[in-house]
Amino acid sequence: MPVEDPLFRRVIPLHASWLKTCEAVGFVRTVAPERAIGIHDVQINERVLTGLTYWLTEYGGTNYRWLAPGTTA
Repeated sequence: MPVEDPLFRRVIPLHASWLKTCEAVGFVRTVAPERAIGIHDVQINERVLTGLTYWLTEYGGTNYRWLAPGTTA
């Protein structure tokens, strides 16, 4: 499902009662966006966010970025 558009982005849910980290990583790998941006992170503490950022950066196969509240992509 990769798209040739260099601005192709996908938002990735980071936290949900139905979501496992391996599923978020698998989604990113399957969709293969140019850039992946994390969302749904309000209940995640800094330690967990660091872990999720590591997994998505190292194993997501894409340019993953977490955006702090109030920043833009």
